[in-house]
Amino acid sequence: KLKWLVLDEADRLLDAGAKEGGMRKQVESIVSYCTSVNKVVRTNSRSSKGGSSGGTLSAWRNVLVSATVTKEMEALSTRILMNDAKPTKVNKWVWIRPEPNSTNSPANSKTPAPNDVTNTPNDVTNSTPRQLAQQYLMVSAKLRLATLVAFLVARMRLNERVVVFLSTCVSVDYHTKLFQSMNSILGGNNDEEQGLFGRDTLIEHLHGNIPQSERCKILHKFADSKASTQNQRGAILFCTDVAARGLNLRGIHYILQYDPPSEISEYVHRIGRAARAGEAGRALLFLLPSEKGFLDVLETKVGSGEVSALSWSETLKIASGICEDVTREGLQLAGTGYQGGREGGGQGNGGLSRRGEAFVLAIQARLEDCVITDDLETRRKSAAAKQAQQQLEKQQSKDSKTKKKKPKPTKTEEGGMLLTLARQSYFSHLRAYPTREKALKLFFFTPGVAPGSRGEIVRAAGSSENSGARALEQEAENGVSGG
Repeated sequence: KLKWLVLDEADRLLDAGAKEGGMRKQVESIVSYCTSVNKVVRTNSRSSKGGSSGGTLSAWRNVLVSATVTKEMEALSTRILMNDAKPTKVNKWVWIRPEPNSTNSPANSKTPAPNDVTNTPNDVTNSTPRQLAQQYLMVSAKLRLATLVAFLVARMRLNERVVVFLSTCVSVDYHTKLFQSMNSILGGNNDEEQGLFGRDTLIEHLHGNIPQSERCKILHKFADSKASTQNQRGAILFCTDVAARGLNLRGIHYILQYDPPSEISEYVHRIGRAARAGEAGRALLFLLPSEKGFLDVLETKVGSGEVSALSWSETLKIASGICEDVTREGLQLAGTGYQGGREGGGQGNGGLSRRGEAFVLAIQARLEDCVITDDLETRRKSAAAKQAQQQLEKQQSKDSKTKKKKPKPTKTEEGGMLLTLARQSYFSHLRAYPTREKALKLFFFTPGVAPGSRGEIVRAAGSSENSGARALEQEAENGVSGG
């Protein structure tokens, strides 16, 4: 007596790709079973007068739930769920959209009326909620990481909750560990506290390589950071697209796509973590100047309405005002030979104010110092452990009477964890960058990302200071030129 069959995240359930474990076959098996059982019930069903019901039992209703329901998925659903039945007045798909909520909407939406149930889906057009304000930030590759810090400074000062999407698991690990390892830049009495934004800010990570049990703990911890509006902690969740679907995270103020999505549909699912259940929300997309054409694709394919530009110089100006100590530190560095500095209160590179330029300089220096210090400390401990091991072996070789087995060599780390993650993150980002769907390959190509990755990740690791890093950069350049 099946009445309803609901497929949540229907586009993934009906996808035959190996990426999702071939869930389409499981859905087909379930539907086949339900159909066979329904036929038995219909055959054996009796009317109230004792006669056969003659097939009067109504069929179940299929419901497909997804932020990205396409025409192709509708045709696939008809084949799988309805045995290719021709549409009739009763047997047909009805396209349902939510009523607009204009009271909480910060966005200037220009999408058609969403309550028109006669329309059929066209790609993923009009899939974004009206109350979601969408923004983009155009920034050069070498300043991306410092700009990310500057943007998050203002958000954490207000104790907001931000989800940051990156393209690879190791990139998530690197940014999380880096931000957790640094001292606070928010000033006050907590400068020496671990964590870039102080002890009161939660910095967590989430990706597919983390065991399921650990993922649940992380999500509960992130959810607990919003105990109430009055006692809310600032929180940052670095994640991959594993968090783009199926998570109902409460009170998300910003969705930040630090790495653009590999598929247009994933853009919709990512920003769908905010502005849920009628609440207002915002989404910010980081882009390189060479990637600006991606905005036209969003307008055409998603019908995203107005995606407004967030001022880069204003973002740095706000951060420099909040982090006065960092800004003064940058001004001092600029006064000791920094070529990007300017005299007086004039403008720096690309119209960037001197204070904003100083903030960037100081943040880059602190990021590099954090990675270099971690690397040197790890190497020092590694050398001490090797020396202790050698002394032990030397002592045992002198003692000819001992019959103890020779101890196994102690495994030691050759380099710092942050520097190792930085290098791995660079190469994983380089491999993932060109793996975009066909409509996006024009704007995302490997030669355009090579300087950015080197400037963003390897530079942040401070590795340009040593010969090993120069060899790494050369290796990366050879890898790019070799295709």
